[in-house]
Amino acid sequence: MVRDKLVHGTGNIWLKYTLMGARVPPSLEEVLVLVEQRQSVIQHELAVKDSVGPTACDFPPRVEVRGLTGQQDAVTAQRSTKTVSAENDDQEPVSEDMTSEGEVEIPGEVMQQDGEATQQESAPLLEAAVGLDNCYRERMKEQQASSRLPTEQVPTVVTDTGGSGPPPEPMDLSWFQLTDDECWQRRKAGACMYCGSVKHRWDECSQTLPVTIRGEDGTLCNILGSPKFPLLSKKGDITIGGAFSIHSQMAKPSYSLNYTPEPLTCSRINLREFHFAQTMIFAIEEINNSSSLLPNVSIGYKIFDTCGLTLPSTHAMMGLMNGQEKTLGKTCFSQSSAHAIIGASESSSTIAMLQISGIFQIPVISHFATCACLSNRQEYPTFFRTIPSDYYQSRALAKLVKQFGWTWVGAVRSDNDYGNNGIATFIKAASQEGVCVEYSETISRTDSRDQVARVVGVIRGGSARVLVAFLAQREMSILLEEALKQNLTGLQWVGSESWITATHFASRRFSGILMGSLGFTIKKSKIAGLQDFLLQVNPSQDPQNNLLREFWEETFSCIFKPSLRGERQCSGSERLEETHNPFTDVSELRISNNVYKAVYAVAQAVHNMLKCDDVQNQSCVWNDHLKPKEVLKHLHDVNFTLHSGERVYFDRNGDPAATYELVNWQKNHAGDIVFVSRPRSVCSESCLPGFRQAVVTGKPICCFSCVACAAGEISNTNNSAECSRCPPEYWSNENHSQCVQKVIEFLSYEETMGGLLTALSLFGATIMVLIIYLLLLSLLAVRGGYPLCQTYGANELPQFSQEGDINIGGIFSFHHYPVSVSPAFDLNPGTIQCEGLDPGELQYAYTMIFAIEEINNSSELLPDVTLGYRIFDSCPSIPLSIRASLNLMNRYEGQVDSCNKLSNVHAIIGDTTSTSTIGIARTMGPFNIPVISHSATCACLSNRRDYPSFFRTIPNDIYQSKALAKLVKHFGWTWVGAVRTNSDYGNGGMATFLEAAEREGICVEYSVAIYRTDPKKWFLEVVDIIKRSTAKVIVAFADGIDLGILIKELHAQNVTGLQWVGSEGWITYRYVASSLNYAVVQGAVGFATLNVHIPGLQEFLANSRPSTVPGNRGLVELWEMVFSCILNPQTDSSDGNSVTTCSGKESLWDVKTQFTDVSDASLLNNVYKATYAVAHALDMLFGCKDLQGPFENNMCADPKNVQAWQVLHYLTQVSFTTKMGEKVFFDELGDPVARYVLVNWQLGETGHVLFETIGYYDASQPEGHQFKMKAGVGAIWAAGSLEVPRSVCSESCLPGTHRAFIKGKPLCCFDCIPCANGEYSNSASEPAGSLAFTLALFVFLLGKINVSTLLIYLKMCMLYSLNIFILSDAVKCDKCPPEYTSNEVRDSCDMKDIEFLTFTELMGILLVSISVFGAFLAIMVALIFFHYRHTPIVRANNSELSFLLLFSLTLCFLCSLTFIGRPSEWSCMLRHTAFGITFVLCISCILGKTIVVLMAFRATLPQSNVMKWFGPTQQRISVLAFTLIQVLICILWLTINPPVPFKNMNIYKEKIILECALGSPVGFWAILGYIGLLAILCFLFAFLARKLPDNFNEAKFITFSMLIFCAVWITFIPAYVSSPGKFTVAVEIFAILASSYGMLFCIFLPKCYIILLKPETNTKKHLMSKGQLKGAF
Repeated sequence: MVRDKLVHGTGNIWLKYTLMGARVPPSLEEVLVLVEQRQSVIQHELAVKDSVGPTACDFPPRVEVRGLTGQQDAVTAQRSTKTVSAENDDQEPVSEDMTSEGEVEIPGEVMQQDGEATQQESAPLLEAAVGLDNCYRERMKEQQASSRLPTEQVPTVVTDTGGSGPPPEPMDLSWFQLTDDECWQRRKAGACMYCGSVKHRWDECSQTLPVTIRGEDGTLCNILGSPKFPLLSKKGDITIGGAFSIHSQMAKPSYSLNYTPEPLTCSRINLREFHFAQTMIFAIEEINNSSSLLPNVSIGYKIFDTCGLTLPSTHAMMGLMNGQEKTLGKTCFSQSSAHAIIGASESSSTIAMLQISGIFQIPVISHFATCACLSNRQEYPTFFRTIPSDYYQSRALAKLVKQFGWTWVGAVRSDNDYGNNGIATFIKAASQEGVCVEYSETISRTDSRDQVARVVGVIRGGSARVLVAFLAQREMSILLEEALKQNLTGLQWVGSESWITATHFASRRFSGILMGSLGFTIKKSKIAGLQDFLLQVNPSQDPQNNLLREFWEETFSCIFKPSLRGERQCSGSERLEETHNPFTDVSELRISNNVYKAVYAVAQAVHNMLKCDDVQNQSCVWNDHLKPKEVLKHLHDVNFTLHSGERVYFDRNGDPAATYELVNWQKNHAGDIVFVSRPRSVCSESCLPGFRQAVVTGKPICCFSCVACAAGEISNTNNSAECSRCPPEYWSNENHSQCVQKVIEFLSYEETMGGLLTALSLFGATIMVLIIYLLLLSLLAVRGGYPLCQTYGANELPQFSQEGDINIGGIFSFHHYPVSVSPAFDLNPGTIQCEGLDPGELQYAYTMIFAIEEINNSSELLPDVTLGYRIFDSCPSIPLSIRASLNLMNRYEGQVDSCNKLSNVHAIIGDTTSTSTIGIARTMGPFNIPVISHSATCACLSNRRDYPSFFRTIPNDIYQSKALAKLVKHFGWTWVGAVRTNSDYGNGGMATFLEAAEREGICVEYSVAIYRTDPKKWFLEVVDIIKRSTAKVIVAFADGIDLGILIKELHAQNVTGLQWVGSEGWITYRYVASSLNYAVVQGAVGFATLNVHIPGLQEFLANSRPSTVPGNRGLVELWEMVFSCILNPQTDSSDGNSVTTCSGKESLWDVKTQFTDVSDASLLNNVYKATYAVAHALDMLFGCKDLQGPFENNMCADPKNVQAWQVLHYLTQVSFTTKMGEKVFFDELGDPVARYVLVNWQLGETGHVLFETIGYYDASQPEGHQFKMKAGVGAIWAAGSLEVPRSVCSESCLPGTHRAFIKGKPLCCFDCIPCANGEYSNSASEPAGSLAFTLALFVFLLGKINVSTLLIYLKMCMLYSLNIFILSDAVKCDKCPPEYTSNEVRDSCDMKDIEFLTFTELMGILLVSISVFGAFLAIMVALIFFHYRHTPIVRANNSELSFLLLFSLTLCFLCSLTFIGRPSEWSCMLRHTAFGITFVLCISCILGKTIVVLMAFRATLPQSNVMKWFGPTQQRISVLAFTLIQVLICILWLTINPPVPFKNMNIYKEKIILECALGSPVGFWAILGYIGLLAILCFLFAFLARKLPDNFNEAKFITFSMLIFCAVWITFIPAYVSSPGKFTVAVEIFAILASSYGMLFCIFLPKCYIILLKPETNTKKHLMSKGQLKGAF
């Protein structure tokens, strides 16, 4: 492509042109423009030399231009399909030979391209251009000879370096004959030449040698910084701009500023964003091919890369506005080349673009920027979007989390406007839903790996198992990579729409982390033809476009250039159909559909604006001067339906309807992750276009039938409630989905009359074309081909200005309110006006002027340099602030409509508000112009990534917000209200305060935002909120002007008695501190910057005089307001009223105004320090010594050409002390040290409000020593009280109660609920707990308590000690230790009663008595038997076993005594073993007796020897054997797991059951089982012996005794198991005694009866007689 550079030499202009391509010749259009411009320039240059006559250099006669119009149209049509991308050209070096000076030898072999001039067509024109140059040089030589000019003044090719260093050298044109290596060597040696590929030629020279065009009057237009060109572009009648994050990484700029800052460069192509860009192109091509939408209008496009960051976005926005192109003869001489802009994908980038585009009414439609802040029509009046606001999504996510019962979640967000605003809304909505957030971490794409690892560590260490991720895709990708390294799994992810349907995350690589994720997303759609369009993208479409080649290389992992490293080379024939990546994936067309809708919305707006639906014309009414603001007006009224049936429209905030789908990540049968939408549940399916809904009678409205529209009626949307009638000229089509025109009868060309009329019309049209052609020629002759650089919008002069060697800019808010512009844009809005003069802001401006005058009069600081200034008004308003910034960069002066001077502002002081300063800093950041604010405190401005050139002399809001939270906590205010300014200052500061307040345990009842432009209705609503609230303290993080409006409304409704806590934005603002406002804000406290006295300032202000000179009229309005006169009276007053004219004798010494009041000079001092900081930076710059400088090659800055980035470098090193003794320096973020004073509003004796200092805050001090109260100074509180007011939501809960939080209210609001049984809460303090434990330890050392008891006391003391922080208001009641229970008041724990069966209680006495009595009976029976041992009945019943049985029964009675009393280790082991052994011994004796009797009567044979086995010895052995078995079982039980004492606290909560734990239940039941086995055997043998002779038979008595024994112990089992506490022991004792008494009575009572009462039967004779014994009873 032909490129031209008009470069100036010594009063001359010379044209340099080069062929920027190896095989592509210049087009006819380019060469023609080249020749025309060259001819006009030469004519002008020769005309100014009066020594020579008017000899002209014209076209050579042999040059003949034929068919220019047709070819030029073809060229334009072809070139409109090309992509112009200077930044990405990467062609092979051009081999060109300079045959002679000013001549170019064109390569002999040129490729033919459609629509481009061939070599044969363009060569004559090039020859003509060369001839013109030769002619020009000859004429110049003649003039030089005649005027005897020195030889060195012959014109040479030079460039304006625009930087430091020596004057520019003549450009070396011999580079054409050098190789690349030779060229680079010469360039490194200092020669100014172009080397290497086309990309290097353009980048290297355009970055260091800015394009400069100088006219005859010396005016010039300068491109500040490197030119910004689109990556993809096409010409058209209408141009739509595009801003996409086509690359995902930006090289981190260096902040050392030791060399010229490099342009912002981006890398790593983002295939998903490239997909969006191609979708935009597809939609444009589809519209261009449509016959129904913009039929005779073509749409072009320019697509820029934003890198997803604010600085490149600002650069891209200016590129879209300036219209700079890489085409010959194009300069910045027209309005914005883009009529509307699509983009950007990120909210932060979109905000940066809107702050610039909003000034010039250029509509921006975003497809992916969801920040709720963008719906603010006051700040962003030109913004639209096709994706719902985050406000709805954040609230929906909170409801989703609540739906699944997740009340404890973590949160991670992107560190930008999208993430911060979205998660803030989510947290607020979650709090209302009762969901708590454990942590909220941030991720930024520029974070270090350590920071990302820390965030993942926080997530891993958290106890929340649900993670809400409000992340952009790039931050999500960074987080996932680190999560893979740390194996972060097992979490339930809840995602925002930004990443929840990103297909590149839905891979098996991340499935272990993200499987099962939930989130809301916009509806999926289909775009017919898009996939085929994407698959056709190929570098061959535009071989010169590096973006397409970069995309191809990234997709197929190949390179186009030959490589020596063996990398695969691209052939260009690779097939996109065989790849699967985010670019080719059309399965999830959600965001792409938003791009598609945005393009169609712009097309529909232009379609409606050009009246393309006019049936009479059948075409659009074209307007050559179509302006963006006209498109903006019609965008508000857009309402159409896409081919897919989706309706597109915008509400009054520019937002679409908010509809979402809930998706869940699941695996399909193939194992791939798919997004499953929620199941549909409808009564009736949707009605298609052509049908209407007919409600079914008796069913809900969701149930309907679909009825076809009648003839002549249509419905073109789904679920139409009714059909619409077609206009009279139209009729419905067959599908009844659209109206088609009726058949029209008209005069046709085929008729005779039609043919005649056609011929006459064509003749007339030919005449008109000739006339227009002549007019165009005359217009070109008048213009003379001079390019102009016009200002965009209305021209504006500064309020104050004075020229100097170095100029400092100033931006202050001289007025309170901007006059709003109607968003309808029915008329040209013109310049935004301001009203409501603010004398305080004039103070800031004059303080800056005062400091500059001091510096200029100083012999020590900048002795040989004069400082100047230019100060503008910002109102404050973002558009006006940015406009002021552009004015400071593009300075307008002169009589002609052009920007005729370069910007020489090297630093800017301002603005007062954070919001305005953000706009200024974002505008100046890309150009490295330092901005120093005296009052902008927003913490966001410390972000060096977004604001690299920002400094301030006031502390960051982070410190102030934390200090305010500590202040509120210090005075015990836990229930407060919050009011903030709806700006970056108020929103950012209040957000930090709320976080700090939450950590301090402070609750906020309400948080409302106000702004000076809000309607009165909203201020009244805020007043109602304050009146209804119960909080007695209000924290106001607001601007003074905004708060002043609210205070007036509060005063009007007599809302007083509230304690106000203020930020530095208003706490010392005199505009608010009036006697009227004092009634509302009496006793306010807040932090302010340090107040100092600036010597000479008050005198300077009082001596000020107004000026009526344009550009220096800033004091006129104040003068006229103070003295009620006018400085420039109009001679012809139409109203007839007499107006006093200022006499000129007025003096500010004679009046008392806010302008001359310097009693509070805290912010004035900040302006003073900022001005001196710039001066000290300049002093270091000018004081630099050669070869000791900080810049490249140890060079210093050029004193005659100081660059802003050089001043920025020295500002980072500034460190000085003012004459007031204050040290000034900036940290790495551009912030000063945070120091505040705590001031209190008190009314002085004169009735004026005094700001009394009552405390200090110094952030440089260690934690805990930062906040100090001033000793000896009393404060005045709300309503004039001397006592600190109290502000709580709920009164403290007394001991014995706990807080029960109320759903939907903050944690500080609660009810007091009594503690449950076994729980307590008290007001014990830590010293009481320590003292109690000390006493317990002392008792332990004396041996009075054991270790376990000491541990119990330790636990109790710890519980008491922990209550030091909750002396009352217990969050929950603490459980008493297991051995303790709460008292009746529930404020302490008492030891539980220990229960066991004692000897002293009634049951114990009865059981002991029964047991002793049983033992006594057994002994008595034994004595009776012993006394009558020789009687037959005793001898007949085996007296030996009888005595042993009686002995064992005595032991059985006595063993029950071991179950009574306090269980101990020995008693627990003894009671069960003694019981088991004695009972076995007892039953063994009975079993032995039964067997002997049975065997004796069974052995009837005379010679039987059976009885010898059952003699006395054998009986003793059997009893011993049976008993030893039980002894063995007991030994095993006691050895393995013996019974132990056990405190049973499970049965009763109020007492402890002390019992013996069985240890091993198997041992216990083995003992019982063995006893039962012996009892059953005894019973069986006795049963078998029941028919033996009665006189010798004890079997019946034994049978009865065993029946009783078994019955007792069988019933014992359920009774034992179910009996609680000590009754278990009682049941066991009862079973022992009952079975013992049963055996004693059944076996021995009959015998004792005979012995004692029937002695006559106790004879051998009687016993031997048959049946006598039975008769004895």
